[in-house]
Amino acid sequence: SFEQMLTVDGILILKFFLHISKKEQKKRFDHLTASKETSWRVTKEDIKRNEEFDRYLRMNEEMLENTDTDYGPWTIIESVDKRYAALKIMATVYDRLSRELDKRKALKERPIQPSQTAVAPENALYKNGVLSGIDLSKKLTQTEYKRETKRLQQRLEELHSEIYRLRIPVVIGFEGWAYQPSGSQRIPGKPHVGGQRYRKGPPLSVAFLEQCTQSRSYCYL
Repeated sequence: SFEQMLTVDGILILKFFLHISKKEQKKRFDHLTASKETSWRVTKEDIKRNEEFDRYLRMNEEMLENTDTDYGPWTIIESVDKRYAALKIMATVYDRLSRELDKRKALKERPIQPSQTAVAPENALYKNGVLSGIDLSKKLTQTEYKRETKRLQQRLEELHSEIYRLRIPVVIGFEGWAYQPSGSQRIPGKPHVGGQRYRKGPPLSVAFLEQCTQSRSYCYL
């Protein structure tokens, strides 16, 4: 597959599915359509998908089951509470980057022989089960969010520097109910998020990850 080809070339793939309930999705649509400035972001197709939420839920579950692989595992993000969602994304990015760095350092010190290429699947760590069984009530207080964000931010900055020094390409992809069309959103000092490839730039930040979650495209680091 295409994703497998990327990983063979040394690219680390992180895929996030942002999940919310039918009620929460309609609430967000109503909020957007209430203003002329944002109503364009909700299409007739969006309204239809909300009305047929259960049917599309089954389709998404099938998609996740068929595209969740050892080299490109999905992480389901409970996204009703935006603070919880952002922090879980940051924590997962940190964990995956840490594991990848440790693995590559070990390979550099002790190259794997052809007979040793089989590895244990990693995606078991990120399995969340089917969407219909996800607990969407998870949330964080503002105090908890600020404390944990500050801690993870510092660790991500250190990891990002090492990732850049070793020239390890990373692709972060977002999909799911909770995405919002990217419109004209931009990262300060950066081109538009959707589908752009960043050859260098500032360390991974909360702003970058939060902007990525607003885009249905892949973000490249």
